[in-house]
Amino acid sequence: MGLTQDINIHSRLTVVPNKPTAAKKIHPLSYLDHITKLHTVKATYYYDTSSVKDRSSLLDGLKNSLCKSLSTYPLFAGRLQKKEDGTWEVKCNDAGVRIYEAKCELTLAEFFSKCKKDHKLEFELNRMEINADHTITPVSVIQVLAIDQFLH
Repeated sequence: MGLTQDINIHSRLTVVPNKPTAAKKIHPLSYLDHITKLHTVKATYYYDTSSVKDRSSLLDGLKNSLCKSLSTYPLFAGRLQKKEDGTWEVKCNDAGVRIYEAKCELTLAEFFSKCKKDHKLEFELNRMEINADHTITPVSVIQVLAIDQFLH
């Protein structure tokens, strides 16, 4: 049994900037962006939240921080789109960052044990949303995974 049976994604949110981008513009990706496309940043952070009474407050804090940050850096709230020549650009349309909220009933030790056996940690925890028509691909995707029994 793999991790996909143990991870339950129960919400998908979109966080947009708290103020609209002044000019809706297109940002073409550079030559360097195109040659490094296979080297995307996939980061996984683990925090002990077992003492937190209200987990929704953590997600609310993340959403509020993102709203403010996206107003300063609206490029990350845009959508990737493929041009006719095959190169990529970002449409700065304030479509937002996609957030998946998931839960896992395993203990952290069980979770890592399964990850070692399956060798699929990156695949299970890092979602990509590249659509076939390349019209609504988010620039940024975040997944929050709650493991209730952190150290037990």
